[in-house]
Amino acid sequence: MKDVTVIMLVLCATGSVAFADEGTYGNQSRQQKRFAALDTDSDGVISKAEAEEAPRLAKNFDEMDKDGDGFLTLEEIKAGFSLLRKS
Repeated sequence: MKDVTVIMLVLCATGSVAFADEGTYGNQSRQQKRFAALDTDSDGVISKAEAEEAPRLAKNFDEMDKDGDGFLTLEEIKAGFSLLRKS
């Protein structure tokens, strides 16, 4: 997985998951760790089924899936949550 220049902090509150800006956490960011935890089949993408473990991600899955392939990459998730924070 690519090194990430913008690192997000996972917020788990009231059963929802969000990604927020944060610094690096060891060699792997918290965002990368959360992504890896959601990616239960380790294929490098998050499916709709895997996203169900993160309600906020599941709710916004279709809007974040910019290429329409039915999967979310880490980059799609970062961009999606960035847009959600701006709105």
